[in-house]
Amino acid sequence: LLQNVEFPSIIITLITALIGVFLLATSGEGFLLVRMVFYERILFLIAAFLTIFPGVKTDLAGIVCILVAGTTHFIRAKAVKRTIVPA
Repeated sequence: LLQNVEFPSIIITLITALIGVFLLATSGEGFLLVRMVFYERILFLIAAFLTIFPGVKTDLAGIVCILVAGTTHFIRAKAVKRTIVPA
């Protein structure tokens, strides 16, 4: 199974698969820093499946989904944390 594969490609595949599993768990849970809205969950779910399967095209498409959903999520999380007043 791993006879004709170079070491760097194994590492890249392993890292992207781990990222995909993490995204699958967060989209299933619906929470990362704050509760996710519907479109963030969908984008993270799509990104999870794209990064779990090996391939340069799927990894790049997954990264685009991660950037879009991650950026909106972090901006929303920052806004939510500003409105919370410590007791």
